[in-house]
Amino acid sequence: MIKITVMWMIPRSIFSSAWLAISQKKWQALAIPQKFVDNFNGHISEVIKLEAPDGNIYNIQAIRDLNKIVLGSGWGVFVSFYKLKAGYFLVFRYIRDSHFKVLIFDFGTCCEKEVFHVLMNCGPDSQEKES
Repeated sequence: MIKITVMWMIPRSIFSSAWLAISQKKWQALAIPQKFVDNFNGHISEVIKLEAPDGNIYNIQAIRDLNKIVLGSGWGVFVSFYKLKAGYFLVFRYIRDSHFKVLIFDFGTCCEKEVFHVLMNCGPDSQEKES
């Protein structure tokens, strides 16, 4: 098993960490730490919104499994799109209403991973933009 460190945080409240295990075949479900869930009296929405560093928002299914809440459908798409690798450090910052901003840090430099975002607009000022 290879591991990636993740951190869940609520501004001015709690910091929790967990490990995400990766098998050679696929990413396993990521469990939300119980200490974090306890801040919501166990009530986490069935769909969690993850806002990536490029501003894209992903709807991820939250599944109750053996008294844990794990990220299910949609998580694999997020992992694949951002090419998450062993050793990356992820920070999930709670915004509101089951919406989290995700920061991705490179394992080699401990710097935030560069993520490119292509913004396409169908209007008269149509352009592609990288940030």
